Amino acid sequence: MEFPEEVLAHIFSYLSVKERDSASAVCRRWSQSMSHPRVWRYTEIRCETGEQEDPALQHFSSLLPLVRHLKITVSSLSDPANRSAALSVLRLATSGPLRTLTLSCSGGVPLFYSGHDLEEGLEAALTAAPEHVGGAFLSHLDLRGVPFTLSQSLVRALARQSPNLRSLLVNNQTLVCKVEPEAVVEVLGLCPLLNTLGLFYTSLSQKVVDELLLPQRCPLLAMELYCERFAKYIPPLEDSVWAGLKHRHPGLKETGKFYSCTIESILTGCITAWYGNCLASDRKALQRVVRTAQYITGAKLPAIQDLYTRRCQRKAQKIVRDSSHPSHRLFSLLPHGKRYWSAKSTTRCLLSMHSHFTPYLHMTLTNLYLHKLTRYRYTLYIASLL
Repeated sequence: MEFPEEVLAHIFSYLSVKERDSASAVCRRWSQSMSHPRVWRYTEIRCETGEQEDPALQHFSSLLPLVRHLKITVSSLSDPANRSAALSVLRLATSGPLRTLTLSCSGGVPLFYSGHDLEEGLEAALTAAPEHVGGAFLSHLDLRGVPFTLSQSLVRALARQSPNLRSLLVNNQTLVCKVEPEAVVEVLGLCPLLNTLGLFYTSLSQKVVDELLLPQRCPLLAMELYCERFAKYIPPLEDSVWAGLKHRHPGLKETGKFYSCTIESILTGCITAWYGNCLASDRKALQRVVRTAQYITGAKLPAIQDLYTRRCQRKAQKIVRDSSHPSHRLFSLLPHGKRYWSAKSTTRCLLSMHSHFTPYLHMTLTNLYLHKLTRYRYTLYIASLL
């Protein structure tokens, strides 16, 4: 039984670029189905091979203009080949009517890296030219995943080259914000269809709000604000301003990250080291701070205990993956596979304690509930290991 070409194209659309390259070598029919527009409508490309000319990308270079929704992930910014590969993909994709673009980075960031090459490449790729569409059809741009500070000139250039933008997210949570309120006012004037906006809190001003309150503007659906720690030195907007903005745009959803980047970061600093030894009264006092912040922000916030458990699990998983960590041997099973290695000791009490608690750590990481221990005792044990 042979599947229709549309069905094959729908199946291939779920594959990565490397997997599509392998599938195209199976038979001639599969290779022909790879050129169907549906295969490339939604595409995510990871630049992680360390090669400027990836064989899979070279094979499909002529098909990248068919992409309508593109996500580019650069695995390691320290490798110039990955950055060059990302820019090459971006140039090829913007030669067609690209609708959505998401740029993100993972892995370590080189010291003193400013991202000028990626900024210049992004601006050049979105510039319309003969036989190059650029960003004329771009409606959604997400730059929250880039780890370097976005320049004000880049944001202005993106707005000029993509007047049909409906979503612009530039709140990438860096330490410094270079986008001033004047640039935001210009962006709002160049992009009249903008209905989703992600900014730093320092990029807001009364002029920006006045621009959003204009009667000819389209309804604003979402505004995501990132509040840096130094934003406390900036005079806040009055409650009447926010009330007027909410009245002008009834469907507006405001998302502020002030709590997670200020209050939560202070409350949970090195929490895996000290929270396990806190008294019950101290934990209640910390939770009262969280409840107060929840009442002020009007959003549901995670409990301190949940944050502590999640941080411990994350730390334990890093220890398991890192064979050079001093505590890595505590996460190695004995030959029979039923118990972990215990700490070096000559007392039976310590040996029995480790043999009793360590299986629950492995149980939580693998979701195999072999012992009926409470989560509280489990998190205390992890804290003693860290």
